[in-house]
Amino acid sequence: MNNKSWLKIFFTLILIQVLAIEIFYRTYDYNRHYVDYLIKTKLANLKDKEFETVIIGDSLAKNSISKLELHPNILDLSSNNAISIAGNYFILKRYLVNNKKPKNIYLFCVPNHLHQNLDTIFTYSYFTTIFTKKEEMESIKKIKPHIYDNYSFSKYTESRLKALKFFTHYKPKKRKKAVLVKESELIKKENFMNSQIRANIDLLKKDQNIIHDVPKVYIDKILSLCKDNDINFKLIIEPIPEESNKSFIQSKLYQYLKNKNVSIYNVNEHYKFNNYFFKGDGRHIKGKVNQFYQNFIDEHILDIY
Repeated sequence: MNNKSWLKIFFTLILIQVLAIEIFYRTYDYNRHYVDYLIKTKLANLKDKEFETVIIGDSLAKNSISKLELHPNILDLSSNNAISIAGNYFILKRYLVNNKKPKNIYLFCVPNHLHQNLDTIFTYSYFTTIFTKKEEMESIKKIKPHIYDNYSFSKYTESRLKALKFFTHYKPKKRKKAVLVKESELIKKENFMNSQIRANIDLLKKDQNIIHDVPKVYIDKILSLCKDNDINFKLIIEPIPEESNKSFIQSKLYQYLKNKNVSIYNVNEHYKFNNYFFKGDGRHIKGKVNQFYQNFIDEHILDIY
């Protein structure tokens, strides 16, 4: 067989593979990731339910809370940073359409989540391909008119490559009982600093005097939603490096929240999380620190056990 024949066979096989992936992507309803599962499976199957407390939040909250067996009167709808406060709002709206209103809503997040303006590489996979109800699209397009129009080759390949993982269709892990972890069990390294922790600190300093449009609008919408439904709202600021916390409490956004009379519990004002407690990405906490944080939530914030 000559080289031309090999090339024809090679490109034909690639074409068949691309077509197969595209057909699968368009026809098979599968959960690509946790947010897909949250919206398309968990939230979609909640009908006429009643919970005293609903938790929303970013991935730090999800990594801690979604692993736990919670009180039956608590519903965990935490997700990730990429959906932004707008995504948190849409999740609450979807929940309230089909279920009874809770007494309390807790938003667990790091300050970066309060600055998320739907302009990252993850916006396509975690927001614009998920929040596609007419009212959701119309709402967000008032701030970002072209958010559903921007479609690049990189977004196309990223979404289709995820389709290759259909054999690992996302399923939640079984929740486990809480484990008591004492502070003495946590390994500390004084003055520990890696490049990602430094980058996150610098990012908060950069945003210190900025309130982005998306979080501003949807923080107000969540507050209005809670007020209209007589729901208590509380914002929980999750563990961050000490320098990041200093930037946050000096920020224009923090002052905006205080002026709105938002009930804020800043974990970092009650316990200082050592920089070594954070993973390589500089944002998520690791190992036993997660369990220690779970214990801290249960003792000081919300009776989750």
